Amino acid sequence: MISGFPGLALNAFSILVVSATATLLLLSAAIQCRVMHSRWLTAEARQSGLWLLVLAPWTVGLTAAVIVMSLSAPAVAVSFGNDLIHWHHPTLFTIDSWHGYFVLAMFGLAVAMAVRAAQRVAAATNLERMLLAMSSQQADGTLLLDADTPAAFTAGLGNPRFFLTRPLLEALSPEEYEVIRLHELAHVRRRDPLRKTVFQLLSGFFPGSVARALNSHMNTAIEQSADMSVANAIPDHALIARVLLKVRRLTLSAEHRRGTTFSLCHFGLDNVDQRIGYLLSDSRGRGLPLAVAALTLFMLSIGCAVAADSVHHFIEHALQHL
Repeated sequence: MISGFPGLALNAFSILVVSATATLLLLSAAIQCRVMHSRWLTAEARQSGLWLLVLAPWTVGLTAAVIVMSLSAPAVAVSFGNDLIHWHHPTLFTIDSWHGYFVLAMFGLAVAMAVRAAQRVAAATNLERMLLAMSSQQADGTLLLDADTPAAFTAGLGNPRFFLTRPLLEALSPEEYEVIRLHELAHVRRRDPLRKTVFQLLSGFFPGSVARALNSHMNTAIEQSADMSVANAIPDHALIARVLLKVRRLTLSAEHRRGTTFSLCHFGLDNVDQRIGYLLSDSRGRGLPLAVAALTLFMLSIGCAVAADSVHHFIEHALQHL
């Protein structure tokens, strides 16, 4: 039995992870059943919505834990006579119980995810060092790689840079090169390799098929935003589309392999058909309804807070009768 502030913290963590798990499963089911659609949103709004999705379990869990623990404080509980949202003995935590084991398992998962994050950061850092060692900087800041595969991409978590291979440079006209350069500089300004890496780590809590779908949507939205940065500087959108198709064709003909390039932003690899459709479309969608999103998260938090104590006692009762 753990009492006092440590017990309070462990009870709060228990509510957080149970609520986060329930929210994660609910969102995964909604995504699998294609309940949520985002084609009517702009690329920027889709990115915001995707960030909300991967952060929602932890936002809901933290909010639910704060609500339950605040309303379960003895002074508050007596003053309000609260029976709807409460947690019996909020400062007492029993390790030898189902939620004690659950909390230990979640601590183990947190450690595993931290190790995974460290491995990915190390891999991205080593890849960046290798690319820098193999490249030479051009007058405009582009890093030219003497590689056999045509490719253009942005790499680097802390200090992203634009890399271009010599075979692709030799296949481009000055106008085509400028399209690619502006696109990759947009990735550099937004630090997209870092954003992609963090998003992939957060989406890793979702089931595999859902995580893959989330990452695919995020990659497409990130590339579409970079495409629109080019479109703002170059009015000839048909030229941008032609460059996308050309680089895609050259990349496929060279049988480019992505390997461990999860932290890279490639110019011609991610959903080129969708990007061209978005680029040439007259209507690119609307903004994210933040009020609706915030209300949904708040209602999920209230639901988890209301159910927290009931779920706890239901599981304990069920385990006692096994």
